[in-house]
Amino acid sequence: MILRSSIAMLPAFLQYFPKALVGFIGLKRDEKTAIAKKYYENLPKIGKSSIVIIPDPMLGTAGSLAQAIQILIKRGVTSKNIYYTGFVAAENPGIKRASKLIPKENLTIFAVDSKLDKTFYITPGLGDFGDRYFGYK
Repeated sequence: MILRSSIAMLPAFLQYFPKALVGFIGLKRDEKTAIAKKYYENLPKIGKSSIVIIPDPMLGTAGSLAQAIQILIKRGVTSKNIYYTGFVAAENPGIKRASKLIPKENLTIFAVDSKLDKTFYITPGLGDFGDRYFGYK
């Protein structure tokens, strides 16, 4: 799980994968640059043959996903064993960048919007999913 908005997907994920080990990577996005900084990491033991699913509601720049994938690869997971599932993604740069990091067939996205606005939000999109889920806006 990429903290924080991914928490919204955890209960449903565990209904389908009740024996899955769950790990967390905390990434906080700078609202001006859209570059995320890691502030937390707690992952179970993983390796080359591990299958890792990253549920995250939004895929905009794919910056957080790229950082999470780098962390997993450093832990020994191969990119072909990493999967992403989300609700809304921007075709560019989100899907385009993500498909360079993991196989495109490993991406499951429910809706695709065309682009990002000048503040790096998916348009038309949903705004900040985490803020909406936790009631901040």
